[in-house]
Amino acid sequence: WMAEASDNPDAVALGLNAKHLAYVIYTSGSTGLPKGVMVEHHNVINLVINNTYAPITAEDCIAHCANIAFDAATWEVWGALLNGARLVLLPQSVVLEALNFRSVLLNERVTALWLTVGLFNQYVDVLSDACGALKYLLIGGDVLDPEV
Repeated sequence: WMAEASDNPDAVALGLNAKHLAYVIYTSGSTGLPKGVMVEHHNVINLVINNTYAPITAEDCIAHCANIAFDAATWEVWGALLNGARLVLLPQSVVLEALNFRSVLLNERVTALWLTVGLFNQYVDVLSDACGALKYLLIGGDVLDPEV
C-alpha cells in the first residue's frame, strides 16, 4: 500500500501520505464524555494488515455485523477487503436474533467475529458452537466479566 501510494501521481501531487486523516469518529470511550477521535490512514492499516492479534488471510471469512458508525466496522470491512478474505454482510435483524445469527455464522463458515461485550454476554450460550468454529473472536466496548 505504501509503495503504491508513493507511485500514485494524484497522492504525490496532493502531498498525501499515511499520516493524513482517514476519518473522525465520535465516542464517549472510557470517560463517558463525548469526544472526537481523529483516525489517520496508518491507524487503519495497523488495525487490519499484519496485526499480531488476528492475522486475517484469504482463507478467512469476517462477519460484518457492527453498525457502520461503530469503529468495529472498520476492522470488519477493511480487515476482509485488504486481506482478500470473504466478507459476510449481516442485516441488523439477523444480528439481533441469536438463533438466526448462530445459523448464519455456521452456514457461512465465519472465522472472525467482533462483538460488543453486551451482545457477547447475551448470546454466549446460544453461540457456543459458532464461537468454537472461529479462529478469532474479538470482544470490546466495555469490561468483560471473567465469569461469562
